[in-house]
Amino acid sequence: MSAGSAAVIAKARAKYGGLLGLDEYKTLI
Repeated sequence: MSAGSAAVIAKARAKYGGLLGLDEYKTLI
């Protein structure tokens, strides 16, 4: 996973209250 992807995921997690799980993270990578 690139640093850019990590940043996007961090923002999404903050936006959606951390509802995304590891499985969702894997689909975004």
